[in-house]
Amino acid sequence: APVCLECLAPLSLGHVATCPRCSVPLCDTCAACPELPLHAAECDLIRDAGVSLNIGDNLDQSHLLYAAVTPLRMWRTKEMDPVTWEKINFLQEESPEVQTEAGQTIWREVAKFINETLGITDLTLEEIIRLAGIKAVNACSLSQCSIEGAALYPLYPLINSYCYCNTMYIIHPDTKVMEVRAQRNIRRAE
Repeated sequence: APVCLECLAPLSLGHVATCPRCSVPLCDTCAACPELPLHAAECDLIRDAGVSLNIGDNLDQSHLLYAAVTPLRMWRTKEMDPVTWEKINFLQEESPEVQTEAGQTIWREVAKFINETLGITDLTLEEIIRLAGIKAVNACSLSQCSIEGAALYPLYPLINSYCYCNTMYIIHPDTKVMEVRAQRNIRRAE
């Protein structure tokens, strides 16, 4: 369902505005901000492709753009933030063999949208599936911030063991900064 591509809040009637650069729907609070650091990853790609996403009053209508945002944001770190790109690529990914046929179908549709509609030809289906696999294994739910969605904190999976969950975290709702604490005391030099 449509969400603000900056704060990830669900869009609600009477509070929908558009990005001044690419015209995608945003919440009215974020649309008033001069800088949109999260949405910046896909904003110029959408604008340059001339894609229009007019949801009108139908806030339940899904659009393939929303499924494309995560792989696009991950892929854009390659040029926008090479250090983060290296961290992302260090993470374990889900094997394409364990993905369902329905899951692979959606990624084929996302790849077609990215390649044909947005005109981005150097982001392949294989890379989209790989990035989706990294997200599937490593992303953290934002539900504690009252947001449906997930965020990738590339350092967190490296310090938490899923065999024995050795950390706990909170994500601060306003900043989305993750605070991680060990589940037990750690002795010096351990």
